[in-house]
Amino acid sequence: MNRLIFIIMLIFLFLNVNIIAGEYASGLRNSETLEKTLNEILEFGEDADVDVKLLMSLLKKDDKSSPLVFKVIMTVGSDIEIASAVKIAVKSKNKDLLLLSLKTIENLGDKNEQADIIIALMNSKDKKIKEQAIIMTGKLKIKKSVDKLIVILLDSYVTQDIFLNKLAAKSLGEIGDTKAIPALIKGLFVIKKFKGTNNNGSVFTYAKNALIKFGNASLKELIDTLNENSDDFNSFVKEQRLKKTDIKFNLIVVISELGGKSVYPILKEYMNYEDLGVRVLAISGMGNLGIYKSVSVLIKKYNKLKKQVFKLKNDVKIRQIVEELIKINEALAKIGGKKADKHISKEILAKPLKVNAVKYNDLKDDTIASFLNFASYKYYYVYKKAYKQAKEQNRKKANLKYLKTMEVSRRCKNKVKCYIKYLDLKEGLQGDKKELAIMQKEKAIYMMAIFRKGKSRKLVIDSIFEKVLLDYSPSIRNAGIFTFLRIGNKSDIKGMETVIKKALKDKRLKREISLYENTLAKLKNK
Repeated sequence: MNRLIFIIMLIFLFLNVNIIAGEYASGLRNSETLEKTLNEILEFGEDADVDVKLLMSLLKKDDKSSPLVFKVIMTVGSDIEIASAVKIAVKSKNKDLLLLSLKTIENLGDKNEQADIIIALMNSKDKKIKEQAIIMTGKLKIKKSVDKLIVILLDSYVTQDIFLNKLAAKSLGEIGDTKAIPALIKGLFVIKKFKGTNNNGSVFTYAKNALIKFGNASLKELIDTLNENSDDFNSFVKEQRLKKTDIKFNLIVVISELGGKSVYPILKEYMNYEDLGVRVLAISGMGNLGIYKSVSVLIKKYNKLKKQVFKLKNDVKIRQIVEELIKINEALAKIGGKKADKHISKEILAKPLKVNAVKYNDLKDDTIASFLNFASYKYYYVYKKAYKQAKEQNRKKANLKYLKTMEVSRRCKNKVKCYIKYLDLKEGLQGDKKELAIMQKEKAIYMMAIFRKGKSRKLVIDSIFEKVLLDYSPSIRNAGIFTFLRIGNKSDIKGMETVIKKALKDKRLKREISLYENTLAKLKNK
């Protein structure tokens, strides 16, 4: 009996599918019911029984319904049928269909055919199609497109939107052909400022991110360019009338982000450069890279500047030196070690800087704040003294917050699991309580950079992947990146790639993708 019921159900299902298929066929042939039928097929999904040959004939008509027909073929067609549909769609005059076909062009099995179609569409007069073609060259790593992308990257005319320059830089980084490096270095200086148009902006960030992906190959070229040894770049400078200070600044930004401790001689040289911005950048680079041998040099410079400041009368020059002093202490805090910590502890407890009857409280305040995340439990009592020293109500309130933050390292000392507990914020916190909880979480993340080996390191890395890099607070994510770069190694590459995949699916984290990709590139170059 049960077998009979089962057979009847199978027959019913078979007849029903054919009825549906028949309904689809008649609906597809009728122009009035075509759109409705196509949407019904999409809703039914990949198991819909449809005559793909009929869909292909509809696609060839190249009319307003073609984009929807194409989507249906992408859903129900076989690999061969999808490839055939793409070949038809890339020749369409319908802009929407053409854009859809570009996004699915990877379904074409023939790489050369892909490349030829995409490179041809990069010449399109339609901006959207051109954009999508440029994006696909990077996604599919089409080396044949590099020369064309370089032309787009360095196009300085108002007739080309700045966004195309940026996309070209991004795709060149994804393709990874080293012949693009000189052009990307020039790309650091492509700026558009056309009055009365929306065509304004800089390619710097996109070119920088692309250069980071090349690792040591681009580092060598960047250093040669900085040392003015590139004839090609020197000609570009004359053509564009670039300022020497801007050149040094942009190149040192990329070198300090891309390089490791090997770039110390360059940073050391430029920490004494004539321009304040360049000097400060070189100092910050030493801190971000954690270059231990720079500690003595930084402290020596600090003491020299502090003596020099009392001889000055010009308020602007005094303010510039104070800014340098602040940056030196920030760098020393990030580098750490006995010598750096001793210097900063002394500065935290020193009287506020006073020059020509003017107090520069920010030197002391910023030193206290910058050391906070990196100071171990041994420096809890330095913060306690700083709290007792503070007389003004606002400073006392800030120092109490710092003291409570320092309690994290005081409690945990060298216990990795203790720090990990701080990564879970209590729900429902508001105002000062929430701010303190975030500060304590940041503190825990930065302190976890001390665990560089064995099971403790693995626990830290896992917790950063799971609870930190996908956090919605930028300060928490930045703390995670700092610690990850300090203790991460090539065994963590897969984990970072997984983080990037998760971030791509979260709209709130889209801006962080380039930061994570740069972190991954740095990890690969370690």
